[in-house]
Amino acid sequence: MSWSSDTMVALKCWLGPGTVFSRSPHDEARFYSFVAHVWNDCRSLWNETEAVEIIRSEVESLHPKIDVTTLEQFAEKRMSQGTFILDFLCSVRDDNNWNLLDP
Repeated sequence: MSWSSDTMVALKCWLGPGTVFSRSPHDEARFYSFVAHVWNDCRSLWNETEAVEIIRSEVESLHPKIDVTTLEQFAEKRMSQGTFILDFLCSVRDDNNWNLLDP
């Protein structure tokens, strides 16, 4: 799994703020932006094991005082949510149903 530098910047933007664990609307928007960047890079599902490791590593780097339990739960939950979004986009692509996303 290879993510572009733009995707890594989006990852850091999402995980950087101290509010990242609160799931505020701004944090959610940064998460969705990150997943959109992953989609632009891969156009498929991500490797869940690698994704959770990258998220976990980045959280540890940006928030060194986070406890292990919170870190594990956060990384697993967000990886799962990202997988759900990417799976949806794969289904839309496979069905060639992009108009579903038009307002």
